[in-house]
Amino acid sequence: MSAIRDLTKRSLIRESTTKNLERLYTDRFSLLVADGGAGDIHGDPADAIQSASDRVVFVHVEELANEFNTTFSLATSGKRYTILDGGSAIYTSQINHYLTEWLGRLFPNRWMRSLLAEEEIRRYNAEDVILVQDATIRGYV
Repeated sequence: MSAIRDLTKRSLIRESTTKNLERLYTDRFSLLVADGGAGDIHGDPADAIQSASDRVVFVHVEELANEFNTTFSLATSGKRYTILDGGSAIYTSQINHYLTEWLGRLFPNRWMRSLLAEEEIRRYNAEDVILVQDATIRGYV
């Protein structure tokens, strides 16, 4: 964003474009895919450090610096991100199965409905950092 702000001051980029880019880095999204190749036409991972987004994934970089790799994810071949979630009925039956196995007896359906009343299933890729000690949480368990 520092390069963008500089270009805006020099009247090479409209103020509205700069404000829109700033909004993208501060508004909350389920998934923010950021261009991290550095330079004037790519983003700096530091620009997204205050992002309210649930997940920030960087493209156009070989690796993320240590200061960012526990906060952000790096897009690599084979990783998949769910953009539009499907129905949740299958998860209810899976959770019921696992709870029944764990408890050693059937898990009551009315308890299941209460437990999952405000459900939101989140998916993660292998090697994604899910929790970071002392990091600000976003209210998920």
